Amino acid sequence: MQHFFNQLKSPPPNGFWRLLVLLVVVFGVFSISPLATQAATYYIDAEDGNDSNSGLSEGDAFQTISKVNTITPSLNPGDEVLFKRGQTHTSNETLNLSGINGTETEKIVISAYGSGSDPILHILDFIAIRVQNNTSYLTLQNLYPESQGFEVISFFNGTFSNVTLENIKINEGGFEGVRMYPSATTTNLIIKDTQITFTSVIGTGIRHQGVSQNDTFENELPRSKLTGYQVAG
Repeated sequence: MQHFFNQLKSPPPNGFWRLLVLLVVVFGVFSISPLATQAATYYIDAEDGNDSNSGLSEGDAFQTISKVNTITPSLNPGDEVLFKRGQTHTSNETLNLSGINGTETEKIVISAYGSGSDPILHILDFIAIRVQNNTSYLTLQNLYPESQGFEVISFFNGTFSNVTLENIKINEGGFEGVRMYPSATTTNLIIKDTQITFTSVIGTGIRHQGVSQNDTFENELPRSKLTGYQVAG
């Protein structure tokens, strides 16, 4: 028995301390550093997709904008949502982008894939794309959205920073091509290579009714009301 107590009083071997230090370092790192989330790319194929698919490859694509609306609230920095080119994506639902936030190095991108003409988002509602509730570092590009009423793209209720509209084609047949509501504050909003054509005599290209801070458009946008914008190029 005395021998047992003597062993307890003896210092552990050096190898024990090295192992203990290693375990402290490893568990400390995992406790303070969250596991990195790998960016995901979702594909939408209006003809051959299926909403029961994972959406994570061209061969396993989603089919509808309704399905896309179920995943947009959980989009993470670096994620992409890509509509197949050469197709018309018809939906009774507005494409809703609410409270999603990328980062400066990992923006969230809504765009196109494949060959052919840019995808048409034919929305059978008053608004084609609604961006709302404090969204940042979002890029919309290579899309042809259409709506059946008020505006094609709207920014509503919140602060919107570092959002880019690039190579967007808008056939404006209602009131506004792009509208920022009075409840919207935009900062570093960039609109470039965007084409707006009119089938209505009363339509406005872009109407900004909120607060505009350091926003930029890089091409001529006809019949627009752009208080606070900078003109580049």
